[in-house]
Amino acid sequence: MGIIILGQCPCDSPGMGVTDIFVLAGVMVVLFWMARKANKKENYNEGKIGMKKLGIVIVLVVGIGFVLWAKQKDKMPSSGDTASSQPVANVSASPTALVLPRLLDLGADKCIPCKMMKPILEELKKEFEGKLQVDFIDVWENPGAGEQYGIQSIPTQIFYDSSGKELYRHVGFFSKADILGKWKELGITFEKGNRSGR
Repeated sequence: MGIIILGQCPCDSPGMGVTDIFVLAGVMVVLFWMARKANKKENYNEGKIGMKKLGIVIVLVVGIGFVLWAKQKDKMPSSGDTASSQPVANVSASPTALVLPRLLDLGADKCIPCKMMKPILEELKKEFEGKLQVDFIDVWENPGAGEQYGIQSIPTQIFYDSSGKELYRHVGFFSKADILGKWKELGITFEKGNRSGR
């Protein structure tokens, strides 16, 4: 499973992703081109030896990149093992607290789209206190959370119903209006003075 490229900040989960492999391949092509140019200036026999050495280095780098990619792929949940099939405990709920629909945002304090999400999350938390639980996890400070929730890019917002079942997942910046619209589309409304719809 590769990293989803969305034009967000390069705040993807750690590990070797598809993007990293393409960058590595591009660097290798440039190195190969530079070596060929240098070979034209050198003696044929010396250039041939230099090309062999470069070829060995390229094969090793590609091999290492493939191994890292395969290891990262093995860490990702399979389609039948997604976070949606696992109930999620409320982070800040006490044993006697009311279980609410939950919006979980996974990001990082230094990620630009994540910073843009922060005031929206704070506003939702205040406006719908007692109706919607809003949580934020910094995946750079808590790298295990990225694996636990199967995060490929940040920010990622996960919508849970009051039983802890994942209803929807969004990657990238998500405005307040779009978040509330998605809750409504999922059949959960938050009206001032009333309890949530589900």
